[in-house]
Amino acid sequence: MLDTARVQWSSALLGPAFEEFRQAHYPLARVTTSAYSRDLPWVGTMFEDKVLGTIGTKQNLTGTFLWAEKSIPKFLTGDNCKQLSSDEAREGLALWLGAVEARFSDFLPKQAREVAQCKRVDVYHQRPMPAGEVFSHIARCLKRQKGVSLHLTGVEVHNSRELHGRFYDKGLESGNEEFVGVVRHEEQLRGSKAKQLMDLQSCDVDRAAARAVMNARFDGWPAEVECYGFEQLLAQEKQRALCAIVLSECPHLEPALQRTFGRNFFYAGKRLALEAQRRMSVVDLRVPEEAWSVPGV
Repeated sequence: MLDTARVQWSSALLGPAFEEFRQAHYPLARVTTSAYSRDLPWVGTMFEDKVLGTIGTKQNLTGTFLWAEKSIPKFLTGDNCKQLSSDEAREGLALWLGAVEARFSDFLPKQAREVAQCKRVDVYHQRPMPAGEVFSHIARCLKRQKGVSLHLTGVEVHNSRELHGRFYDKGLESGNEEFVGVVRHEEQLRGSKAKQLMDLQSCDVDRAAARAVMNARFDGWPAEVECYGFEQLLAQEKQRALCAIVLSECPHLEPALQRTFGRNFFYAGKRLALEAQRRMSVVDLRVPEEAWSVPGV
């Protein structure tokens, strides 16, 4: 249920000693500058630790901060394809935080876990679905909303700096063939929204709150998708299945298809379109109550 987590500490210990430590162990750090507003610029460094993930510092008028960000599944298993249960997420987060605190113990405040702040958390749910039909449904429902981006692998919805949603095929996104056809719904939360989901002292993500955030994505549009079994037909019938999909999704094109294709090919596609409709099933995109109780796909 938990993918990327970002944690930040306010620390007055990030002085010359930390810079010496950083140069000795992470010589390829990048210096970054930015500004939240005209009156609040900040400067910082960012570098990669092969095990712990992305580490950074920043300094502005409000203080000096050390932060760390990592995909918890990658920390546990080396990739983030397989879905974690809530117990696995809690264990992985605790192990990662412990490793970060041990690595940078000389530069963190005392009782670091108690004063840590959660700045980002990505929660997700995934399962095998007919990806093409699911993404088409989502794109049709969201096309009039602001911040919607359509990609070959899925759909993204950018609401604000604190909330960003994604629907995508995990196999196509990761390059792992085992997960092609596994649709992931992911919500990236930052700032106050992230703090509401995660308790860093217990390393627990509120399952009910995460589910509520994810299912709120469907407010105002249908969460149920009618799926016609096109993917199975494509695997079995190749080109004729493409004709069947067009006949099912765009029936007004039937005369043009009949003129374009030979009689046998056209009627084979029409029979397949009827077969796809008989195989129709309804997929509910909402996260079920039992989600994350056991490891998923």
